[in-house]
Amino acid sequence: MKIDIAVNGRFHMFDLAKELNNKKCLNKIITTYPKWKVQEWGIVKDEINSIVFIEVLKRLKKYYPKKITPFFMLKQKELFDRISSRYISNSADIFVGLSTNCLYSLKKAKSNNITTIVECGSTHVLHQKKVFSREYKKCGVEYVPTHKGLISRAIEEYSAADYISVPSKHVMRTFVDYGVDKNKIICNPYGVDLSGFYNIDKSDDKFRVVACGAVSLFRGAHYLIEAFYKLNMKNSELCFIGEIREEMLVFINKYKHKNIYDLGHKPQNDLYKYYSQGSLLCITSMDEGLALLIPQAM
Repeated sequence: MKIDIAVNGRFHMFDLAKELNNKKCLNKIITTYPKWKVQEWGIVKDEINSIVFIEVLKRLKKYYPKKITPFFMLKQKELFDRISSRYISNSADIFVGLSTNCLYSLKKAKSNNITTIVECGSTHVLHQKKVFSREYKKCGVEYVPTHKGLISRAIEEYSAADYISVPSKHVMRTFVDYGVDKNKIICNPYGVDLSGFYNIDKSDDKFRVVACGAVSLFRGAHYLIEAFYKLNMKNSELCFIGEIREEMLVFINKYKHKNIYDLGHKPQNDLYKYYSQGSLLCITSMDEGLALLIPQAM
Protein backbone atom coordinates (compact mmCIF):
# COMPACT_ATOMS: atom_id res chain seq x y z
CA MET A 1 0.00 0.00 0.00
CA LYS A 2 1.30 3.46 -0.96
CA ILE A 3 -0.03 6.71 0.51
CA ASP A 4 0.32 10.34 -0.60
CA ILE A 5 -0.04 13.11 2.00
CA ALA A 6 -0.63 16.82 1.33
CA VAL A 7 -0.26 19.32 4.18
CA ASN A 8 -0.06 23.10 4.01
CA GLY A 9 2.41 23.54 6.87
CA ARG A 10 3.28 20.74 9.29
CA PHE A 11 0.76 20.03 12.08
CA HIS A 12 0.48 16.37 13.14
CA MET A 13 0.74 15.29 9.50
CA PHE A 14 4.53 15.06 9.63
CA ASP A 15 4.22 12.52 12.44
CA LEU A 16 1.72 10.59 10.33
CA ALA A 17 4.15 10.67 7.40
CA LYS A 18 6.99 9.50 9.64
CA GLU A 19 5.07 6.48 10.89
CA LEU A 20 3.83 5.59 7.41
CA ASN A 21 7.40 5.88 6.16
CA ASN A 22 8.57 3.52 8.91
CA LYS A 23 5.95 1.04 7.69
CA LYS A 24 7.18 1.49 4.08
CA CYS A 25 3.77 2.90 3.13
CA LEU A 26 4.62 6.55 2.41
CA ASN A 27 4.67 7.29 -1.30
CA LYS A 28 5.23 11.05 -0.98
CA ILE A 29 4.48 14.08 1.16
CA ILE A 30 3.55 17.42 -0.38
CA THR A 31 4.16 20.37 1.95
CA THR A 32 5.13 24.02 2.20
CA TYR A 33 8.10 23.19 4.43
CA PRO A 34 11.58 22.98 2.85
CA LYS A 35 12.95 19.53 2.15
CA TRP A 36 15.78 19.83 4.66
CA LYS A 37 13.23 20.41 7.44
CA VAL A 38 11.00 17.49 6.42
CA GLN A 39 14.06 15.21 6.42
CA GLU A 40 14.28 15.68 10.20
CA TRP A 41 11.31 13.26 10.36
CA GLY A 42 13.38 10.57 8.60
CA ILE A 43 11.78 11.13 5.19
CA VAL A 44 14.12 11.07 2.17
CA LYS A 45 14.26 13.81 -0.46
CA ASP A 46 12.74 11.68 -3.19
CA GLU A 47 9.52 11.37 -1.15
CA ILE A 48 9.13 15.14 -0.63
CA ASN A 49 7.49 17.76 -2.86
CA SER A 50 8.11 21.19 -1.32
CA ILE A 51 6.21 24.41 -2.15
CA VAL A 52 8.24 26.75 0.05
CA PHE A 53 7.10 30.13 -1.28
CA ILE A 54 3.61 29.54 0.15
CA GLU A 55 5.09 29.08 3.63
CA VAL A 56 6.86 32.42 3.18
CA LEU A 57 3.56 34.09 2.18
CA LYS A 58 1.83 32.67 5.26
CA ARG A 59 4.49 33.96 7.63
CA LEU A 60 4.14 37.46 6.20
CA LYS A 61 0.40 37.60 6.92
CA LYS A 62 0.93 39.44 10.22
CA TYR A 63 1.92 42.48 8.18
CA TYR A 64 -1.33 42.45 6.20
CA PRO A 65 -4.38 44.53 7.21
CA LYS A 66 -6.56 42.54 9.61
CA LYS A 67 -9.65 42.90 7.42
CA ILE A 68 -8.08 41.06 4.46
CA THR A 69 -6.68 38.17 6.52
CA PRO A 70 -9.66 35.81 5.88
CA PHE A 71 -9.44 36.44 2.11
CA PHE A 72 -5.68 35.93 2.19
CA MET A 73 -6.06 32.65 4.09
CA LEU A 74 -8.53 31.38 1.51
CA LYS A 75 -6.37 32.28 -1.47
CA GLN A 76 -3.13 30.81 -0.14
CA LYS A 77 -4.93 27.54 0.66
CA GLU A 78 -6.42 27.44 -2.83
CA LEU A 79 -2.98 28.10 -4.34
CA PHE A 80 -1.36 25.34 -2.32
CA ASP A 81 -4.14 22.96 -3.30
CA ARG A 82 -3.89 23.73 -7.03
CA ILE A 83 -0.14 23.17 -7.02
CA SER A 84 -0.19 20.09 -4.81
CA SER A 85 -2.87 18.46 -7.00
CA ARG A 86 -0.28 18.33 -9.79
CA TYR A 87 1.91 16.10 -7.64
CA ILE A 88 -0.75 13.45 -6.95
CA SER A 89 0.72 10.25 -8.37
CA ASN A 90 -1.00 7.42 -10.21
CA SER A 91 1.01 4.96 -8.12
CA ALA A 92 -0.69 5.88 -4.82
CA ASP A 93 -3.48 3.76 -3.31
CA ILE A 94 -4.63 6.38 -0.77
CA PHE A 95 -4.49 10.16 -0.66
CA VAL A 96 -4.70 12.06 2.67
CA GLY A 97 -5.19 15.83 2.60
CA LEU A 98 -5.49 18.40 5.37
CA SER A 99 -8.95 19.96 5.67
CA THR A 100 -9.56 23.25 3.76
CA ASN A 101 -6.36 22.65 1.78
CA CYS A 102 -7.15 19.69 -0.46
CA LEU A 103 -10.36 20.08 -2.52
CA TYR A 104 -8.69 20.02 -5.94
CA SER A 105 -6.30 17.31 -4.77
CA LEU A 106 -9.19 15.12 -3.60
CA LYS A 107 -10.83 15.44 -7.01
CA LYS A 108 -7.57 14.68 -8.81
CA ALA A 109 -6.99 11.59 -6.65
CA LYS A 110 -10.53 10.33 -7.19
CA SER A 111 -10.10 10.72 -10.97
CA ASN A 112 -7.09 8.40 -10.62
CA ASN A 113 -9.22 5.86 -8.65
CA ILE A 114 -7.32 6.60 -5.44
CA THR A 115 -9.14 6.28 -2.09
CA THR A 116 -9.37 9.71 -0.48
CA ILE A 117 -9.28 10.84 3.15
CA VAL A 118 -9.66 14.38 4.44
CA GLU A 119 -7.87 14.90 7.75
CA CYS A 120 -9.87 17.11 10.14
CA GLY A 121 -8.06 17.92 13.37
CA SER A 122 -10.83 20.29 14.45
CA THR A 123 -14.59 20.10 14.76
CA HIS A 124 -17.03 20.61 11.87
CA VAL A 125 -16.41 24.06 10.38
CA LEU A 126 -19.98 25.24 11.11
CA HIS A 127 -19.65 24.17 14.74
CA GLN A 128 -16.44 26.18 15.03
CA LYS A 129 -18.09 29.25 13.53
CA LYS A 130 -20.94 29.06 16.04
CA VAL A 131 -18.69 28.62 19.07
CA PHE A 132 -16.17 31.33 18.21
CA SER A 133 -18.64 33.99 17.08
CA ARG A 134 -20.61 33.48 20.31
CA GLU A 135 -17.50 33.84 22.49
CA TYR A 136 -16.19 36.95 20.75
CA LYS A 137 -19.61 38.60 21.04
CA LYS A 138 -19.80 37.70 24.72
CA CYS A 139 -16.42 39.34 25.35
CA GLY A 140 -17.21 42.42 23.28
CA VAL A 141 -14.25 41.82 20.98
CA GLU A 142 -14.40 42.25 17.22
CA TYR A 143 -14.71 38.88 15.52
CA VAL A 144 -13.08 38.52 12.11
CA PRO A 145 -15.09 35.62 10.69
CA THR A 146 -13.75 32.77 8.62
CA HIS A 147 -14.15 33.64 4.95
CA LYS A 148 -17.37 32.13 3.61
CA GLY A 149 -15.36 30.66 0.72
CA LEU A 150 -13.24 28.73 3.21
CA ILE A 151 -16.34 27.37 4.93
CA SER A 152 -17.78 26.29 1.57
CA ARG A 153 -14.44 24.67 0.67
CA ALA A 154 -14.38 22.66 3.91
CA ILE A 155 -17.96 21.43 3.46
CA GLU A 156 -17.30 20.47 -0.16
CA GLU A 157 -14.24 18.50 0.96
CA TYR A 158 -16.33 16.61 3.54
CA SER A 159 -18.63 15.57 0.71
CA ALA A 160 -15.94 14.81 -1.87
CA ALA A 161 -13.72 12.59 0.30
CA ASP A 162 -14.35 8.87 0.72
CA TYR A 163 -13.54 9.16 4.42
CA ILE A 164 -13.08 11.86 7.07
CA SER A 165 -10.39 11.23 9.69
CA VAL A 166 -10.94 12.85 13.10
CA PRO A 167 -8.97 12.62 16.38
CA SER A 168 -11.77 12.29 18.95
CA LYS A 169 -15.38 11.30 19.58
CA HIS A 170 -16.20 14.94 20.31
CA VAL A 171 -15.16 15.88 16.77
CA MET A 172 -17.07 12.92 15.37
CA ARG A 173 -20.25 14.06 17.16
CA THR A 174 -20.07 17.52 15.61
CA PHE A 175 -19.85 16.00 12.13
CA VAL A 176 -22.77 13.68 12.79
CA ASP A 177 -24.76 16.63 14.19
CA TYR A 178 -24.30 18.39 10.87
CA GLY A 179 -25.50 15.44 8.84
CA VAL A 180 -22.32 13.52 7.97
CA ASP A 181 -22.77 9.74 7.80
CA LYS A 182 -21.08 8.19 10.86
CA ASN A 183 -19.82 5.31 8.70
CA LYS A 184 -17.76 7.78 6.68
CA ILE A 185 -15.83 8.95 9.76
CA ILE A 186 -12.59 7.36 11.01
CA CYS A 187 -11.79 8.19 14.64
CA ASN A 188 -8.02 8.00 15.03
CA PRO A 189 -6.60 9.71 18.17
CA TYR A 190 -3.12 11.22 17.87
CA GLY A 191 -0.07 9.67 19.47
CA VAL A 192 3.25 11.06 20.71
CA ASP A 193 6.86 10.07 20.12
CA LEU A 194 8.07 9.45 23.67
CA SER A 195 11.70 9.89 22.65
CA GLY A 196 10.96 13.62 22.48
CA PHE A 197 8.58 13.95 25.44
CA TYR A 198 9.71 12.68 28.83
CA ASN A 199 9.89 13.95 32.39
CA ILE A 200 12.87 15.64 34.00
CA ASP A 201 13.13 16.70 37.65
CA LYS A 202 11.26 19.82 38.70
CA SER A 203 13.78 22.39 39.92
CA ASP A 204 11.66 24.18 42.57
CA ASP A 205 8.57 23.89 44.79
CA LYS A 206 6.56 26.62 43.06
CA PHE A 207 2.99 25.77 42.04
CA ARG A 208 3.24 26.47 38.33
CA VAL A 209 0.35 26.41 35.86
CA VAL A 210 1.49 25.91 32.26
CA ALA A 211 -0.65 26.85 29.26
CA CYS A 212 0.70 26.06 25.80
CA GLY A 213 -0.60 27.47 22.50
CA ALA A 214 -1.71 30.83 21.17
CA VAL A 215 -2.78 33.21 23.95
CA SER A 216 -6.15 34.07 22.45
CA LEU A 217 -9.89 34.15 23.01
CA PHE A 218 -10.53 30.93 21.13
CA ARG A 219 -7.94 29.27 23.39
CA GLY A 220 -9.88 30.56 26.41
CA ALA A 221 -6.82 32.31 27.84
CA HIS A 222 -8.98 35.15 29.20
CA TYR A 223 -10.72 32.76 31.61
CA LEU A 224 -7.42 31.35 32.83
CA ILE A 225 -5.90 34.81 33.39
CA GLU A 226 -8.96 35.96 35.33
CA ALA A 227 -9.07 32.79 37.45
CA PHE A 228 -5.38 32.95 38.35
CA TYR A 229 -5.72 36.65 39.24
CA LYS A 230 -8.69 36.02 41.53
CA LEU A 231 -7.17 32.98 43.23
CA ASN A 232 -4.01 34.99 44.07
CA MET A 233 -2.24 31.87 45.38
CA LYS A 234 1.03 32.08 47.29
CA ASN A 235 4.19 30.66 45.73
CA SER A 236 2.54 30.23 42.35
CA GLU A 237 2.85 31.42 38.76
CA LEU A 238 1.06 31.12 35.44
CA CYS A 239 3.27 30.56 32.39
CA PHE A 240 2.01 30.89 28.83
CA ILE A 241 3.99 29.32 26.00
CA GLY A 242 2.86 30.92 22.76
CA GLU A 243 2.15 34.13 20.89
CA ILE A 244 -0.06 36.72 22.60
CA ARG A 245 -2.81 37.87 20.25
CA GLU A 246 -3.80 41.55 20.21
CA GLU A 247 -7.33 40.72 21.37
CA MET A 248 -5.91 39.56 24.72
CA LEU A 249 -4.28 42.84 25.75
CA VAL A 250 -7.46 44.20 27.35
CA PHE A 251 -7.64 41.14 29.64
CA ILE A 252 -3.93 41.16 30.43
CA ASN A 253 -4.13 44.83 31.41
CA LYS A 254 -7.30 44.29 33.46
CA TYR A 255 -5.92 41.32 35.42
CA LYS A 256 -2.33 42.40 35.90
CA HIS A 257 -0.40 40.02 38.12
CA LYS A 258 3.32 39.92 38.82
CA ASN A 259 3.37 36.13 38.53
CA ILE A 260 1.82 35.81 35.07
CA TYR A 261 4.47 35.29 32.40
CA ASP A 262 4.53 34.81 28.66
CA LEU A 263 7.51 32.77 27.53
CA GLY A 264 6.72 33.23 23.84
CA HIS A 265 6.99 30.56 21.18
CA LYS A 266 9.23 27.60 22.00
CA PRO A 267 10.50 24.84 19.67
CA GLN A 268 8.58 21.60 20.01
CA ASN A 269 11.80 19.78 20.91
CA ASP A 270 12.12 21.95 24.04
CA LEU A 271 8.55 21.68 25.32
CA TYR A 272 9.28 18.72 27.61
CA LYS A 273 11.51 21.01 29.69
CA TYR A 274 8.67 23.46 30.35
CA TYR A 275 6.06 20.75 30.93
CA SER A 276 8.38 19.15 33.49
CA GLN A 277 8.61 22.41 35.46
CA GLY A 278 4.83 22.70 35.65
CA SER A 279 2.61 21.45 38.44
CA LEU A 280 -0.25 21.14 36.00
CA LEU A 281 -1.15 21.83 32.39
CA CYS A 282 -4.32 23.87 31.86
CA ILE A 283 -6.26 23.89 28.59
CA THR A 284 -9.21 26.26 28.41
CA SER A 285 -9.96 26.17 24.66
CA MET A 286 -13.46 27.06 23.51
CA ASP A 287 -13.22 24.12 21.13
CA GLU A 288 -10.63 21.44 20.40
CA GLY A 289 -10.22 18.35 18.31
CA LEU A 290 -7.52 16.63 20.33
CA ALA A 291 -4.79 19.11 21.27
CA LEU A 292 -1.47 17.32 20.79
CA LEU A 293 -0.07 19.12 23.80
CA ILE A 294 -2.32 16.98 26.04
CA PRO A 295 -0.64 13.62 25.30
CA GLN A 296 2.71 15.39 24.99
CA ALA A 297 2.42 16.76 28.53
CA MET A 298 1.03 13.47 29.84
